[in-house]
Amino acid sequence: MKNLFLKANLAIVCSAFFSIIAFAQNEQFLVKDAKATAPPMSNTKDNPEVTITNKSDWSEASLKAVEELKGKYGAADETTDSRMIWFNKGPFKEIIVYAEAIQHDFPMPHKDVMESVLNYKVPPEKFDDIAMFDGSLSIDRTRGTMSAMCDKEANNFLALNVAHDIIKNVRTPMQARAFFAKTVMAAKDGDMSPYMKKIGFDKMSNTMDSDVKHKMGATQVKMRKENGIIKRVKDEKKGE
Repeated sequence: MKNLFLKANLAIVCSAFFSIIAFAQNEQFLVKDAKATAPPMSNTKDNPEVTITNKSDWSEASLKAVEELKGKYGAADETTDSRMIWFNKGPFKEIIVYAEAIQHDFPMPHKDVMESVLNYKVPPEKFDDIAMFDGSLSIDRTRGTMSAMCDKEANNFLALNVAHDIIKNVRTPMQARAFFAKTVMAAKDGDMSPYMKKIGFDKMSNTMDSDVKHKMGATQVKMRKENGIIKRVKDEKKGE
């Protein structure tokens, strides 16, 4: 009787054990099956192009610039229909690729699509010299930035380094234009200058310039008083 009782308990335990194994295997199969059939999740950070709603609106030069930056810095940090932005990559505050390409013929015809923005405090007296050197360089005195816009990052490195030379009185604007053109031509033949590989000067901080509040002169104060009197007279006539 005792043997029968033990055999019965052993059968129950074995049955329960195999049931648990079968359940676990079935659950594992279901999980694998769910992973296999579930649609892949799109990650716009890893695939920035999927966020471009209409790729046909982007120029060929723009798409090439996107691929260059994606290969070097990874996915863009911000994307809209008209631009993609990388923040704080390499020496730059921002790198922006625009969907629209701008024709630029210096030093040879190409499309400006990539803007590289640096924190840089440009002396106001040098603004004209920078503009004379390259029209694709932009200065924002209040924000404290200087940016270059071209088709490749190497050309933006070159433009910003040469602009720095102008600011430091190493080259005149005309000398800078000649050096820039010569350096770009040499790079096309495989001779890339250090000016095209990195920013060659120290990173700047505290570059913003909030300017100062304009002080009203005596003439302006007098005009304000006269305008106040005229307004008061008009108001008095309306009340009559």
